[in-house]
Amino acid sequence: VVGEHRPGLTVELQSSNFALPALDKVVRRELDLAFGRWTDVPAGIASRIVAIESLVLVVADGHRLAHRDRASMDELRDERWVTLPSTLGSVLITELRRLATGAGFVPVVVQEAPDTSTLLALVGAKIGCSLTLSSVADNQTGGGVAYIGIDEATEPVLVRMAWRADTTNAALRALLSLTDELLPDPRVAPAVCSFAEPTGRELF
Repeated sequence: VVGEHRPGLTVELQSSNFALPALDKVVRRELDLAFGRWTDVPAGIASRIVAIESLVLVVADGHRLAHRDRASMDELRDERWVTLPSTLGSVLITELRRLATGAGFVPVVVQEAPDTSTLLALVGAKIGCSLTLSSVADNQTGGGVAYIGIDEATEPVLVRMAWRADTTNAALRALLSLTDELLPDPRVAPAVCSFAEPTGRELF
């Protein structure tokens, strides 16, 4: 799709387990463009929303709530929890603490997982339950886990793309113009796409 619109651009991916390190690389000019779930971005960084996600609970298939479509946090007050690391700006651990506090308890975290795949494996192994995102529920099947909606009101989790506002990279500027079409406002038509320069310099 990118080649049809911009023949000089090719797709190049650089993955990261967590969004905050990617944003730091944009700040340090090591990357030109990053995608992540940040509540805010530093001065000098421009951003735009490209997707909107929601929070969901994930439990083992044999869990007492696994057959339910939804559950309240109060029903999980005595559970053990598996989380992503709390030191990397994780939206999920922040939201877990907020939701648990609202239900009148402090979540007992028994293990931290280095990434989402490991987290799901630990939940499937009945180490504990967890909080994750609707995109994980939509794209991860099997694994011995079940996804449950949350009764409590939660704020949507915004996925943004971020770049330096003062960039002079002509290819990036062309790409940003193209994303207005390929990545429209997600409240109208959500989409996900990513790009890189043909020179091999990292964009994200």
